[in-house]
Amino acid sequence: MAAVRYYLDEHIAEAVATGLRNRGIDVRTLSEAGMLGAGDEDHLAYAYEEGRVLVTYDDDFLRLAAQIEEHGGVALAPQEQSIRELVRGPTLIAEEMEREEMEGHVEFL
Repeated sequence: MAAVRYYLDEHIAEAVATGLRNRGIDVRTLSEAGMLGAGDEDHLAYAYEEGRVLVTYDDDFLRLAAQIEEHGGVALAPQEQSIRELVRGPTLIAEEMEREEMEGHVEFL
């Protein structure tokens, strides 16, 4: 079983990536991946190919995840969450779940 790794959508603050990395969690931001301007389908495909869970505020990914046969998982956060709360949710997932358990799964933060 493999550890959960994350891919952060463009609206997720860089401070979230820093907070997760400080906890030893593997994170890649959209800009680090060179995916600025890519479509939602491309983001889900990239996350799946890289074995990463997409962390996003965008609930359009819920509909898309339901339509796509295979994806690395989606962690959907409410927009009003603080940085601290947004770090806590993915940290708990990484502590309690394996990457394979998140594949094809949507988790609400």
